[in-house]
Amino acid sequence: MDYSGECEGYLLVKRLRHEGTVSVTMSERHGLWIRCGGEAGTHGARATISLFRPDMLFTQAWDRLRDGCYYELGGTSIGGIQDGGGRLLDGDYNYWTMRSVRMDIRYCTDKIIVTMTGEPHFAAAFAIPRSHLQALFEPRGEMGENFLGLIDKHCKASA
Repeated sequence: MDYSGECEGYLLVKRLRHEGTVSVTMSERHGLWIRCGGEAGTHGARATISLFRPDMLFTQAWDRLRDGCYYELGGTSIGGIQDGGGRLLDGDYNYWTMRSVRMDIRYCTDKIIVTMTGEPHFAAAFAIPRSHLQALFEPRGEMGENFLGLIDKHCKASA
């Protein structure tokens, strides 16, 4: 279950906030990558969470679909964040080791909204549109189709 797409959202690293569209990549092997901002030839701000798995978004429990759910991940190093400074290949950018993150997941009929806060000084949010959900959960076959049906039955449209 791998996914890569452009999503509505934001990324806050220290006091630098990037809003609008964020690039989201998630895979079983490499975790979650969120990237945005940056002029051509620069790194752009990014956050990586190596302990994340796309399956964390999948549930068939109607109460989780209706009320949402959350995960808290922590450890010595669960990923990293960088502020996007510096030019490509010059090594001049700030990098911080991520030690903890809380991920809140809200299910809506038109999208899944993921909001995160973490240490040190990191926050992000992205909304995976319904049109992308089929591809994200397609490897699950009938269970993936059932998931979309349960969202229709138990969730409301986003505000």
